[in-house]
Amino acid sequence: CKYRMNVVEITDRDDGSIGDHFLALGPDVLLAIEPPHDGSFEALFSSVQWLIVLRVLMPLFSAWSAGVAALEIFFPPLAPHGGRPATRKLSARVLIFAIEAPCLLLVAIALALGQFGPTVLSMRFHGLFMNELMGLSLFTTVVLGLHLHEIQRSLNTGENTRHILAVHRVLLAVMFVFFPVLDSILAWVPIGAYKIFLWETLMIFYFV
Repeated sequence: CKYRMNVVEITDRDDGSIGDHFLALGPDVLLAIEPPHDGSFEALFSSVQWLIVLRVLMPLFSAWSAGVAALEIFFPPLAPHGGRPATRKLSARVLIFAIEAPCLLLVAIALALGQFGPTVLSMRFHGLFMNELMGLSLFTTVVLGLHLHEIQRSLNTGENTRHILAVHRVLLAVMFVFFPVLDSILAWVPIGAYKIFLWETLMIFYFV
């Protein structure tokens, strides 16, 4: 028995009922997309331009940025601007680079494996990078903002610059839970309407 459909629309609200319907028909069901259909997106994802920009240049830039961050931590004189002595003190600079270096490396790997399509690994893996680890990125932005605030305060009062971990410990802990932790939990939620709803809600709180 052969079933033909002119149009099958699957939205972000689909609960899997379409797939369950076809599975119920038996193990020999074959789904195929046949002409006439718009293949512009397929042509874009398989184009040389897409491959060069999103799976070569962007991963290389992300990996290069991770390398610069690592140099800033372990070999500051070899970093592009150079000249800063190595330090074991957990400064705002070291904290930011320590977070960003592994994040940028992971993003580079995800991009090279087709994060924006065509994907190489399962969507379970690529779903972890749905928002490119934005939670950790926003957390380092908070760290930088607090550090700049303390520098401005030092210039205004003439006092020494306070360490952000000493005076903003509670705020940083709250921001770490609110940004990276919630973002990581959301990344493990299976792809579907529920995940998209949670992700959109979190993005609203991020940017308000």
